[in-house]
Amino acid sequence: MHSAEPRLPRVTQMSVLAACVLAANYARTALGPLQEALRADLGLTDNQVALLQGPALAIPVVIAAIPLGLLIDRYSRARLILLLATLNVVGSALTAVASSIAALFAARALVGLAATATFTAVLSVVADLFPPHQRGRANTAVSVAQIAGMSTAFALGGALLEHDRAASHAWRSAMAGMSGPLLVAVVLALALREPPRSETLMEENSSAVDLPGLWSIRSSLGPLLAAIVAVETALGAALTWAAPALSRTLGLSPGPLGTLMAVALAVSGGLGPLLGGTLADYCHRGGGVRLSMTVVASLAMAAVPAALFPVMRQLEWAGALLIIFLLLISAACVAGGTLVSIVVPGDLRGRAIAMMTAASILFAVGVAPLAVSGLAGALGGVGMLGRALACVGATTSGVAAILFIWGRQPVVQGALSHV
Repeated sequence: MHSAEPRLPRVTQMSVLAACVLAANYARTALGPLQEALRADLGLTDNQVALLQGPALAIPVVIAAIPLGLLIDRYSRARLILLLATLNVVGSALTAVASSIAALFAARALVGLAATATFTAVLSVVADLFPPHQRGRANTAVSVAQIAGMSTAFALGGALLEHDRAASHAWRSAMAGMSGPLLVAVVLALALREPPRSETLMEENSSAVDLPGLWSIRSSLGPLLAAIVAVETALGAALTWAAPALSRTLGLSPGPLGTLMAVALAVSGGLGPLLGGTLADYCHRGGGVRLSMTVVASLAMAAVPAALFPVMRQLEWAGALLIIFLLLISAACVAGGTLVSIVVPGDLRGRAIAMMTAASILFAVGVAPLAVSGLAGALGGVGMLGRALACVGATTSGVAAILFIWGRQPVVQGALSHV
């Protein structure tokens, strides 16, 4: 157990943590608005661009999940967040000067690892700043910060690219300009202080503070993590393929399609985490972990019919179901993540969150897009993309609901064992 550093007011600490998450997701998304200009300038194929936007961000996180979790559980998270904020600046600057696909991959891998590690470390700190019945709302702030980071990256990146579009390497100057604001997060991270860790396993259970400690709570942690990964897979499939599926099903042009996606993401990104966090706190006060698991299962099950949005032939129905689907899935993600922070003891929490994050990224970024495109091919080709997306979204949402219900009793027992 490490001694706590002098503490800042909780609101101040939370504001700095949210700013660090915003900056991390901003760095992770920064290439998005620039990727067409980058592709044209370097003569890359779509598959090479996809490599930079998918595996480059995901693979380092999967490889480093366990070591990262150990660092979070055993060392100062405040100092780690400061280091990660610095790495986001370095990775973004290296992206701006990279001249080959290998160099770009390495730079994006650094950003992907730092951004995801920031999110994991912040969730661990938030769990120690707030009691269990307030963690849902605190995690809501973290989720909203993630979405704000994405929005900021697209807004600033597009503006910088438009300003320098006449230049031969406009994407480079835009990326360099986008790296500058990340320094603000580095400065803010200097103010972070390490809070005392809460809800640790009993000291006499010495093996529990080592890596095998996660194995000792596998019966309660396993079903919960599997359910969260299923929910994240549904979300990853929708975020990757919703726009092209709706374009092919409804024949939408880029303008109306962009407006529909922007509205859907704004509404679900704001209300979904708020709903999930509020429900998590209310359920914990009113019925504990059992009620929380039941409610999250209900959110996932309600998303099953909403997953049919890609096969709707009317724009109004497709748009409404898309918003409902993203809202419900986002709420389930936040509520499920809050359950992890409650169920897992403090000295194992970092490793558990790291495992959850790595598995979620592996399936949401690596597996879900390929599952949809592969199923579309098996069903008959590009015209079947909407049906394939609906099948994957409905199936993974339903599986998540079943896992949440099936795991209620072992998760409840696991929560009680370290109270």
